[in-house]
Amino acid sequence: MSYTRSWFRNSVFAALAILQMAAWGQCQSGGIIQGQVTDPSGAAIPALSVVAVSSGGARQEVQTNEEGRYIFPNLAPGTYDLQVQLKGLAPFEKPGVVVAAGRAQTIDVRLVVTLEKNRSRCRERASAPR
Repeated sequence: MSYTRSWFRNSVFAALAILQMAAWGQCQSGGIIQGQVTDPSGAAIPALSVVAVSSGGARQEVQTNEEGRYIFPNLAPGTYDLQVQLKGLAPFEKPGVVVAAGRAQTIDVRLVVTLEKNRSRCRERASAPR
């Protein structure tokens, strides 16, 4: 009788361990892209949209927190393009970010000032000699 109880108890523990490992494996099925967004002076930019676009075209968007940090948790494994835009600063794009299951990619973004091209037209007026 003691042997049967011991066998049953060990079987239950083994089954629970297998279920726990399976659940842990499901939690680790995705990867992470994270980082911080700063302006040209290095100051954090809060409440800014950061976009990750998968190679299949699926788009996910998150907001930076008060420290300018963002995180895309549990992304499906694959390749993503990371995009950040803020008016007055050059758009940021990092193509080809590879996400693997259970791995984290840290991509810090420092936005830079954009120089706009201005067009000026000058006309010469012919004036009569005096």
